Amino acid sequence: MTASIPEVLREVAGAVPNKVALREKEFGIWQETTYAGYWDLVSTVGMALWALGVRSGDKVAIHSENRIAWVVTDLAAQGIQAVSVGLYPTNPAPEVEYLLGHSEAKVLVAEDQEQVDKALEVRAGLPNLERIVYVDPKGVSTYRDPILLSWEDFLAMGRKQREETPALFDELVDGIDSRTTATIVYTSGTTGPPKGAMLSHKNLLWTAGQAKQIISGDRPEKDAEFLSYLPLCHVFGRLYDILGALSMRATVNFAESIDTLVSDLAEVQPTYFPG
Repeated sequence: MTASIPEVLREVAGAVPNKVALREKEFGIWQETTYAGYWDLVSTVGMALWALGVRSGDKVAIHSENRIAWVVTDLAAQGIQAVSVGLYPTNPAPEVEYLLGHSEAKVLVAEDQEQVDKALEVRAGLPNLERIVYVDPKGVSTYRDPILLSWEDFLAMGRKQREETPALFDELVDGIDSRTTATIVYTSGTTGPPKGAMLSHKNLLWTAGQAKQIISGDRPEKDAEFLSYLPLCHVFGRLYDILGALSMRATVNFAESIDTLVSDLAEVQPTYFPG
């Protein structure tokens, strides 16, 4: 019986390896990742986290706009039996300190200089934080803080770990207990300190099935296109863009930004669009 969302991804990658799973714009050009590539990248990031010392129950935080690195880190952390924690891109430094401290995050994957600077500003109050992996090197590559690690070097660590232990990621995925915590989703904190809802692997699997029913019902959809723009740290964005899309074997297109949403809509023409 399937026990986790990473296991679902592995099954889909085996069934439709060449189908496009993810699209993201780079320098104005759409770059495509197939389901086989999706699984390969999740495996590499999972082993990179493992190489950094992340183990079962450890927390991996993600502070980023919607992008491929977000969904890959989310599933990679779950795959090695760790727990993913999403932060809102708009969270200021004091809230970053609270969320990383409350969750006891061991590794933070930060999108760019803005998010890296927030974490560095409050790191003195985060004794559990051991590494900050930055995805976009612009403005950060000249920093000389040993806590920082570039996404490219991070992936290289994962590839090396996979060479040394080629079966480990699959074994960890196979060993997931569906009753254990997969992710922590925090409230926005508008009525007080943010509260973390702990969602199990079983909960996410059930939600994925419900998401498919809500989005498409019983209609077969071989070429569904999604446009990801709702924050992935929010449970609805996660339900739609990761769980629903995966259960439908859909293609997720990541909007360049909220400012380009209208033009992205015209270009992608998504089959379904959440509001």
